[in-house]
Parts: sequence; C-alpha cells; structure tokens
Amino acid sequence: MDVAERQGFIKSEAALTYRLAVDAEVQKEADGYPTTQYDTSAVAAAQATYEAKVDAINAATTHDDLDAI
Repeated sequence: MDVAERQGFIKSEAALTYRLAVDAEVQKEADGYPTTQYDTSAVAAAQATYEAKVDAINAATTHDDLDAI
C-alpha cells in the first residue's frame, strides 16, 4: 500500500469517528428524554479533531509520518 492509499484509508477512519460523534449527539436529541440534549460543544470538538487529523494526514509524506498520527 502506498502513502496516498493509506492517507485515504486513515481519512475514512477519521470521518467515521466524526460521524459517530455527531450521530451520538443527534440520538440524544431524538431520544425523547428532556435530560439528554444535543451538545454543540461535543460536535464542535469532534469537528476540530477531525479537521486537525485531516490536515496532519494531508501533510504526511511517508508511512512514518502516518504512523505518528
């Protein structure tokens, strides 16, 4: 597997992690319980983490760079 293929794979994993975080927050809003509500700060944190990870992935040029992410 070359670096570009691996970058795509790692980006997909990062996107899935972000999507799971968003889905968990949406589920809280839709569960019908007034004590559980969508947490915009949790989604914002997940988005910031995702964007930082994608930036690091895009900057990686070697497998060692990708291993460090």
